[in-house]
Amino acid sequence: MLEYDIQKQFISYITGEEEISGGSENRLHLYRDLVNYRFREVLQNTFPIFARKIGKENFQSLIDEFILTKPSTPYIWLMPDQFRSFAIGRNINANFPFAEDLLWYEWIEVELFMKNYRQSEVVPFDWIKNWTIHESASLREMVYGIHLGEFETEGNFPIILFYNFLDHKVHFREVTPFLVRFLSLCSRFSANEALKKVCSEFKLGFDDVKPFLTPTLEEFSAHKIIFSAE
Repeated sequence: MLEYDIQKQFISYITGEEEISGGSENRLHLYRDLVNYRFREVLQNTFPIFARKIGKENFQSLIDEFILTKPSTPYIWLMPDQFRSFAIGRNINANFPFAEDLLWYEWIEVELFMKNYRQSEVVPFDWIKNWTIHESASLREMVYGIHLGEFETEGNFPIILFYNFLDHKVHFREVTPFLVRFLSLCSRFSANEALKKVCSEFKLGFDDVKPFLTPTLEEFSAHKIIFSAE
């Protein structure tokens, strides 16, 4: 048997796609159980709230189906993101409408914590520069207020999760639809021009909003939630 065929059959044994011959004395049973346990442990630790909200039986069934897809990643901590995509692809939202938001919320916390960040200096906020969401932050307009424990009522819950380089923890920050729109324009326009456009859209006074928004943007740049390459 060619090496490729051996590897293919081995994976089939481990994923449960093919029955392992022999009784419990076959060490492949032990190896399969260890691999499956590791998968479940990582997914349970990454998505504890999701597992609890959909129920143990549904969660374990979803994991079993996921293992059959033969997920592969060089780093075990990245595997939950594949599981997240798999669950969304299986239309998990049909039975649990909050699932996509919750899976994102729990995964992005792990991703931001585990990333290796390039060393960079803090760029003080300046209205004449363009700004972009930093790689240590992620913004999402959630349909459910997951961070508030809200899983029933739909709404608009914009939120930024970010890695804090001072305490080395991931924090969240609620933001407004106005700020979301403003940040979406800042990569193409200077902050000053972006603010003019958004104030026009929201029918707000530029001179009234600018001094109110400045401290927030100064805080964002200080925490590297936003950065400027200029």
